[in-house]
Amino acid sequence: MNVVDPILYHARSSPNAIAICTPRTDPESVTYAELEGLMNNIGRIALSNDLARGQIVAIYMNDTILHIAIILALMRLGITTVSAWSPVLPKDIAISAVITDASVKFENAPRVIFTDKMWKQFSDKPLADERFYQVGADDLCRIVLTSGTTGDAKGIGYTQKMLIERIPRFD
Repeated sequence: MNVVDPILYHARSSPNAIAICTPRTDPESVTYAELEGLMNNIGRIALSNDLARGQIVAIYMNDTILHIAIILALMRLGITTVSAWSPVLPKDIAISAVITDASVKFENAPRVIFTDKMWKQFSDKPLADERFYQVGADDLCRIVLTSGTTGDAKGIGYTQKMLIERIPRFD
């Protein structure tokens, strides 16, 4: 199972229910149907930017909802994500690209992909080729940065299975 599958289930069973709520943002919320539409669109944009399964992509965003939608869309495609705290990315993590909405200079980023209004459009059609969504339980899908004992960011990797097992703890 992909960690995104429960979200897609809710998009079909409760499409108008609120999936993400971030007060004092624009928009302040998205429904499950809208979140699925964002993930479908972002998945296409990611593939058109030559992002592929097995790569690690840093995300440095001001837009919270778009940040979350990018994480989920990339995880669905088997692309590992890491949310960056600053434009200085960890040297020890083999980051392929950074996706951002900020005009800053990044360190340790071989490639920068800037978002625009196209990233926030909805698509009601997932990618036609289901093979893009076939990820394994032991595939790395998320890296979380910690401060480490030296103050330098260290990454902790999570597989699809590890995240799926952790989600019920937050209920």
